[in-house]
Order: sequence, then structure tokens, then C-alpha cells
Amino acid sequence: MSEAEFDRADAAAPVRTGMASVDEVLAAVDALDETPVEQHAAIFGDAHDALRRALDADPEA
Repeated sequence: MSEAEFDRADAAAPVRTGMASVDEVLAAVDALDETPVEQHAAIFGDAHDALRRALDADPEA
């Protein structure tokens, strides 16, 4: 497999973190190409808020 083929295969695979809440955020950001530009700021704002909650969450909970 060439480096270019490896990069394409890697880029096509969705990122998985093992945390459902974070994976949902990443999927929403990944779908921006299919979303009207007017909605991008709201999606990024929601993503920021959700990721902040994930970082602030108690890992023992």
C-alpha cells in the first residue's frame, strides 16, 4: 500500500474515541461538508460546549 493509499484509507475511517458523547460531536463536525455554511458556527459552538462538558465530567461517574 502506498503512502497516498494509506492516507486515503485513514481519512475515510471515522475517528472513534470510545466515549459516545465525544464520538457524536466528532460525527457532527465531520458532517459539516453536508451542512449549510450558515449553520457551521452553531455546530462548532455546540461541539465546544459538549467537549467542555466531557472534559469537566467526573471519570468515575
